[in-house]
Amino acid sequence: MKTESTRYTSLFVTIALGIGLLILNIVLVEQGGIADVAAGFGATPQIDMLSWEGIENPFWFTVRVLDAMPNTTYTVTTIHHTDMPYPQATFTVTTDEAGLASERVWSACMYNNAFTGNVRASLGLNGSEVAVSPDLDCLNLSGVADFGSQLAADATEQSWIYKPGMGAIEIWLADRDGRSNLTGTGRILSAGGYDSGNLVLSDGGNGRYQLTWSPPANPNPLYRVQLTLDDGDGGHSGIDAFIKMSGRSAWIWGEANESGNPEIWALLTNGDFNGNGLGDRDEWLSFFGAPHGDESAYASTAYLSVYPYMNPTGYTEAGAFQNFLTVAHQNGLKVEALAGTFEWVNSDVLLQEGKDSCDAILAFNQSGVTAAERFDGIHLDVEHDSWEIDNHWDRFLELLTYCRTAIDLYNQTYDPIILNADIPARFLTGPQNSGEVLSNWDVMPLLDVLTLMDYRDFADVRWDGRTDGILSWAEGFMADGNALGTPVMIGLELTPNDYDHVTFAEECTAYMEQELENVAAALSASWAFQGFALHDYAAWTLNQCRIYLPFVTH
Repeated sequence: MKTESTRYTSLFVTIALGIGLLILNIVLVEQGGIADVAAGFGATPQIDMLSWEGIENPFWFTVRVLDAMPNTTYTVTTIHHTDMPYPQATFTVTTDEAGLASERVWSACMYNNAFTGNVRASLGLNGSEVAVSPDLDCLNLSGVADFGSQLAADATEQSWIYKPGMGAIEIWLADRDGRSNLTGTGRILSAGGYDSGNLVLSDGGNGRYQLTWSPPANPNPLYRVQLTLDDGDGGHSGIDAFIKMSGRSAWIWGEANESGNPEIWALLTNGDFNGNGLGDRDEWLSFFGAPHGDESAYASTAYLSVYPYMNPTGYTEAGAFQNFLTVAHQNGLKVEALAGTFEWVNSDVLLQEGKDSCDAILAFNQSGVTAAERFDGIHLDVEHDSWEIDNHWDRFLELLTYCRTAIDLYNQTYDPIILNADIPARFLTGPQNSGEVLSNWDVMPLLDVLTLMDYRDFADVRWDGRTDGILSWAEGFMADGNALGTPVMIGLELTPNDYDHVTFAEECTAYMEQELENVAAALSASWAFQGFALHDYAAWTLNQCRIYLPFVTH
């Protein structure tokens, strides 16, 4: 008997609570007579069962739960019915805040080495059956051979699937037996309330069924894709998959001292640091949604400086941070706690301060009642000009290892967060450099995401003949990321610099967007490419359209 292999999905949506629980009901796709049993909880849970891998005994299926209670753990029991029902295995599924869930489950469909009987799934809560799926005929099982092309099988995968600005997404499903003329449907849902309705999967030949979907202008980070095939003879197969999207990221620093950081404080409290009469948090939310009026350039993650409020001695102003994080999450944004200084690797004493800072951020997160009040990750910015001397490199690896271990332990109890770090482009890539000072190959396995400080203002070849553009620096890191399974954000400089080729400060926004489009197109086939991080938010908000006439002097 196979052991249970569970995967949990998690979507987040604001659910209003009044006198009773108001559940966000997703309109059900008209597919194959889904059975339901009244649950008496203000909504009627429904469960469907679809053949997934019907090529061995026991067989794997997809169960799809709809209209259930949000954030609730149910049991799913598979049942093989011949002369009488024979329970096979029990699994647990946890619904998201929209009352949706899906899971891979298994059941026998044979008796005495012969296909026989029917199989179904029962949904249970607190020991009572609340819904049962329609039967699948064991004599008519098919399955799903493959699916894609920008879909993830699990919402918890760290991989970034769809890159904004790439246009329409081709969603497809392959029938295991390569059959034609099946009825196929697809439906796309998001925690933000998006519902594509019932979309037709067209027959593309050779058992492949497909549709083309264009995301909204300002998409949600995660979409659930429900794919179903019916053959008209009781064969019912399909899968739930996910489209994961990532907008841009931006560093938010401010000017910090031991007593505070006025710009960060104004952002936390919706104050007016710049004196323009508008709340800084409101301005931030608006800008991230459509930078300079361009929704396609939206940002989804902030790297928020937390010093001095979170420091080696602990944390302060928890209420202000928790309120800010709640608002950010309600608007579909992620926030990573940004901390670090090159001094942390200068001595063992200062290294301990870096370790203590990681602990302080995690302690703050543990003080939050819900995930909405917690940071989505720790983002380390530890840059040194002299990595090669005085054990600076060894201390850096020790710091990353310590924070990695602390986060892994934290993730065993709380909603998982990530470890991200800013890495200079001069680090050495490739496995041949493992064990060397500046080896990216030794850094990447410690991170969930790597942010490459790829500071150039051109994608490939510059007007003055320079060829050391963004792509030339990114190539090795993308190869490492693909090999090691670590996504890479490409960091770009927007603040003024004495060397104009490292920053977009002098160029128009339109020029920058064109160069980013060129980079994205060149890296579109790279799994590791996660998107762009802009340094920094304050510089990004400026009107960067200046007259720029390149010239050469002798």
